[in-house]
Amino acid sequence: MAVGSYTEASGATLALAEKLTGSLWTVVRTLSPADPFAGLSGVWCAAVTYCIAVGARIGGSDGYQTLAERWDGLRWHVLATSNPGALVRQ
Repeated sequence: MAVGSYTEASGATLALAEKLTGSLWTVVRTLSPADPFAGLSGVWCAAVTYCIAVGARIGGSDGYQTLAERWDGLRWHVLATSNPGALVRQ
């Protein structure tokens, strides 16, 4: 599994996940909340059916919030996360 983000023609940045099967990479739809910026920056997989990806998204107050998703082998699930306070985009 590999994660990151991509930018649509509209300028919105959305989370991206791709799965390697044999020698072929395929895009796997994530369930990241739709907003002008959502990206995954790290992934850890314990098994083919269990991965955790982390990143950031813009919350309701236009501040960055943590984002975590879990892969169950079929689809991504958004996880509840706590936020340490205001996150600053660098």
